[in-house]
Amino acid sequence: PIYGLTSAVVVALLEFVTVSDTGVYGLIMNVLSSATFAMTVGLVYKYKRSFSGALIGLLAAVAAMTGVMLLANYFITPYYMGVSRADVAAMLPTLLLPFNLCKAVMNAGAVLLLYKPLISALRRADMVPKSQTASRFGVKTVVMIVAAVVAMAAACVVLVFKLGGSAVWF
Repeated sequence: PIYGLTSAVVVALLEFVTVSDTGVYGLIMNVLSSATFAMTVGLVYKYKRSFSGALIGLLAAVAAMTGVMLLANYFITPYYMGVSRADVAAMLPTLLLPFNLCKAVMNAGAVLLLYKPLISALRRADMVPKSQTASRFGVKTVVMIVAAVVAMAAACVVLVFKLGGSAVWF
């Protein structure tokens, strides 16, 4: 979890000083979302070092990141956008919840795609202990993961287009 927090802060700071145009508010929001996601996955995986532990961690991270970002949006967005808290509260169910949920789901999808190659490389480099259980990560599992990631991304795209007519888009 500490490496996840460190990575979240370093990446957000690099973005802040190079390409970001959202200022300090964007930095705070990036750190909050990335740190919440990475630390949640890392904490669960620390105690259950398996693919199922990674899945449980990802599901927990999606929920945690979405919740934290809704709170952050409620309290920080009025200052960033110069709108009232009531305006932000009105955007929570129609814009901010779908956006944060989709972002978290896509983060989880990216992790699912990268999990096996990354964990294999870390194990070969002796940076992560060898698995105590036999790997059940065959071609069928990889195909199912890729299909699930594509389905999650498609659902997010459909949700964005569906809400496009009813939500306030900035």
